[in-house]
Amino acid sequence: MTPPTVTLLASLDPLVRERAVAAARAGDEDLVVIRHELTTLDVDGCVHRVIECDGGVGDHALRAGERCCLSCLLREDTEAALAELSGRQVLLVLPPSVEPAAVAVALVEAGVAHLRSIAAALDPHLIEARLLCGDGIDTLEDLGEDPRSLAEILARQLEFADLVLHDGAEARRAAIIEALAGPVPQRHVDDPSWPVAVRHDHATLLARLQAGVPRCRSSLRRDGVEQRCWHRRRPLHPGRLLMLLEGDGLAGLLRACGWLWVATRPGTVLELEAVASSYELAAVDAWLDAVDDHGPAHPARRAQAERRWDPYYGDRAQDLVLTTLDRDLDELVAALDTCLLTDAELAMGPEVWRTWPDPFTPWLGDEAELLPTTPEDPR
Repeated sequence: MTPPTVTLLASLDPLVRERAVAAARAGDEDLVVIRHELTTLDVDGCVHRVIECDGGVGDHALRAGERCCLSCLLREDTEAALAELSGRQVLLVLPPSVEPAAVAVALVEAGVAHLRSIAAALDPHLIEARLLCGDGIDTLEDLGEDPRSLAEILARQLEFADLVLHDGAEARRAAIIEALAGPVPQRHVDDPSWPVAVRHDHATLLARLQAGVPRCRSSLRRDGVEQRCWHRRRPLHPGRLLMLLEGDGLAGLLRACGWLWVATRPGTVLELEAVASSYELAAVDAWLDAVDDHGPAHPARRAQAERRWDPYYGDRAQDLVLTTLDRDLDELVAALDTCLLTDAELAMGPEVWRTWPDPFTPWLGDEAELLPTTPEDPR
């Protein structure tokens, strides 16, 4: 059997999403459209899988709780549905709370689909408000304990998209879209050819997901939007970093994402994700230099580490993509630089650094030198 060819469509804006679906169906009358409706959970306790295929509509109710979690239910049911669509062209319309990068990795690793592209559809008139408002995903889908904000989800939709759909954006909004999505193609949401406009490069997606691999893009400065990559080798002082994150040092920040290391935990890759005034810092992997024989690693991560290996720091580095809105980015860079160890602190060495108070321990736990770093792990 030939696996179906799947296009993923992600959006927080229902009207724009439906216009994109209608355009895709107009461009290919044989297109199969699959959705999972999560808003019905509060109505009948079920997720409804809706398939539009060959002029008909099928609705299958999936009782929540029949799998270990909602993510497992969605993944297993999607794989089962695709297995029945050999050789077909499929548009998989994702619920707002489901992030496309994770779905793309799961589908390709399971071997159930050829992935054509990941598309993000948005209303450009709402993009600035979405990124700055602080609303949670529960304003669109109430799935219980889900701390993510609409801004976080929108940023990730754009950052991992192969194609962005909208109906036109004035200069400032266009600059925001470019900052988050990079140089990917953009199409009018009503263009019926959008599903075949680009091809997905899965190797590039996997490489961007690897811990420690920089996500840097070209610099941008226009219409109040500035973007630049911040790359440093020295470790960060944990106390000064926390003061910056929890003080007003991030004022004017639109987006920050990437990898950090702090002096008190030199074995751990930390991932920083910030949108506006909210941030999340997580321990996601071990630096290769902290693992015996440098451990297994995805080829892209291994190649990146070898290119910039330092005799003292190994593969450790600070790598953030910083985007500001109506703030001088130089000020934010200067603030981050004050969090790096001074010459005197650096000279003390790792044995002394480890004895310093670590304010991140309550939520990050102890130093995570043995976190797995495997080629199969998309992180």
